[in-house]
Amino acid sequence: AVEPPIQLTEPPDLQVTELAVPERIARGQMLDVVYTVTNAGGATPAGEQAWDELIYLSRDPLLDLAADRYLGLVEHRGGLAAGASQQVATQVLVPTDLLGPYYVFVVADPPRKSRIGRVFEHENETNNDRAGSQPLLIELPPPSDLVVQAIAVPADARVGEPVHLEWTVVNLSDQAARGRWSDTAYLSADATWDRGDRPLGRVEFNGELTTGQTYTAHLDANLPSAIPGAYRILVRTDIFNQVYEEAGDANNTTASAETVAVSVDEL
Repeated sequence: AVEPPIQLTEPPDLQVTELAVPERIARGQMLDVVYTVTNAGGATPAGEQAWDELIYLSRDPLLDLAADRYLGLVEHRGGLAAGASQQVATQVLVPTDLLGPYYVFVVADPPRKSRIGRVFEHENETNNDRAGSQPLLIELPPPSDLVVQAIAVPADARVGEPVHLEWTVVNLSDQAARGRWSDTAYLSADATWDRGDRPLGRVEFNGELTTGQTYTAHLDANLPSAIPGAYRILVRTDIFNQVYEEAGDANNTTASAETVAVSVDEL
């Protein structure tokens, strides 16, 4: 019998060849990450056309998937030919509990559930990550003070039907609030927020709010199930504590001055 010739195929070699991030950022804000993944080996096989690219923060220039802070991932689909590259621009949220210098890492197809990733790279499994050229400085900005001033609500509403809400947020501090944060509206039986209040929806603000400046948010939502009666709308600004306010965090929740008469269709 004649044995057929065996042709060895060059395995892929995924590498993060470029990585760019800002020099500094306020904690709790969105970080712009731009990176390039290059296949320095053979083409990715037909059955290995998908992998994940993960983003981490590390105190040192050595990546530890078990200990460093995971921020997010980008799903790569479509494989890479030999020598091909793909640039990716994405955003990840910087945690509110970290301050100081941290290295930003991107790792392509990391070995998470086995000794290799989803793409078999043979001897090239350990060169898939890259750190920023210098640490990212996560800063604590001066405290601002966001307050919900006024909430406009309908006089009545029916369960399951849409309601339109509007509210105004002002910065009462002498420091500008910059970045991105979210406000959430709730249906409440009283004027005090608790875990039993029903969330109606969330509105995101992205920009700058200087001293005394305001913005008006609009929300259209379907009223959730509730017992008929009089309810207030509560709005909590900066729901995820993305803006540093120090003592100003205590006044982030406001109840509507007027109540909404909630009714239910009779069976």
